[in-house]
Amino acid sequence: AVGLLALVDGIANYPGLAVGGGLHNITEATISRSHFVGNDALGGSNNFGSFAGAANGGGIYNDGSLELSRTTIKHNRALGGNNNLADVNAGGGYGGGLTSGSVTPLNQDPLPVRSAALQVERSLVLSNEAIGGDGNGSITLPFDVPAAHLPAGGIGGGIVVYQGDADIANTAIISNLAAGGEGGLGGGGGVFFFGFVGTVNAELSRSVVANNTAVGGTDGDGLGGGIAIGGLGSLFAANFPTVEPNVFVNIQRTDVTGNTAQGGVGADGLGGGIYNGVDADTVLYRSEVSENQALAGLGGEGIGGGVYNLGELEEVHAEIFGNLASTSDDDRFNG
Repeated sequence: AVGLLALVDGIANYPGLAVGGGLHNITEATISRSHFVGNDALGGSNNFGSFAGAANGGGIYNDGSLELSRTTIKHNRALGGNNNLADVNAGGGYGGGLTSGSVTPLNQDPLPVRSAALQVERSLVLSNEAIGGDGNGSITLPFDVPAAHLPAGGIGGGIVVYQGDADIANTAIISNLAAGGEGGLGGGGGVFFFGFVGTVNAELSRSVVANNTAVGGTDGDGLGGGIAIGGLGSLFAANFPTVEPNVFVNIQRTDVTGNTAQGGVGADGLGGGIYNGVDADTVLYRSEVSENQALAGLGGEGIGGGVYNLGELEEVHAEIFGNLASTSDDDRFNG
């Protein structure tokens, strides 16, 4: 999938947007024993408009109801474009392997509204990349732009769920990369439960999230090397403008190990294993978070090698040990 231009009432919306390198589902689909390998969603460059040059779903973009079982998603990329200018999200790369969510809740009547639903069972999500572009910028707005809407973000190296429901079970999410472009943050190297539109409800069970990386570009933070949870202040979230819980995640019997959150130059690495944002409500049940790292960029800080928590986090028979933070709080940080 390559960048396209959509016109709504004669105004450019989503110019240069790329969606679903291998599959774009807008209805209902059931897929089993399949392979999505080496697909790209490539955002366009030199565009002006909302979400200019963004890339979403390198392997798969789900805007409906999707069931995946015994399926491999590997070596796919969502690559944000370069030199775009937008009010929100210029040149971002989202969901290197898989994106799930619908923007239809933002539609004006009488357009139909739907909510995305994702089920992943006994699958492999391996070596996918979500990478923000370079030279992207934001137009001047009369308020501070929330982190959710900054240019050049790399969000969800393996999977991003930005709206609706998700159930991921018995799945390996391994060696994926979320990397911010110039000035962009990198979040959720393995998976990002991202409350960008409306509310997200998700369960991750009996799975492995290992050896994933979230790295910020210059001046960009790296959040949640393995898992990131939260809306980052999205203007489209159900809780806006409050910080009430908006993303609800249940992590059960899952190993989160060997992941890295790395800050860019001048920025921070937060939550090597798990980043739990201010609007996140998460249960960590009989799961292990170990051997993860939160590393500072030059002039930044590395905090919460295992878990960096700003929201609601309930630990039930969970084990968090053997993690490393370059500045402080090796195993867990509670803000």
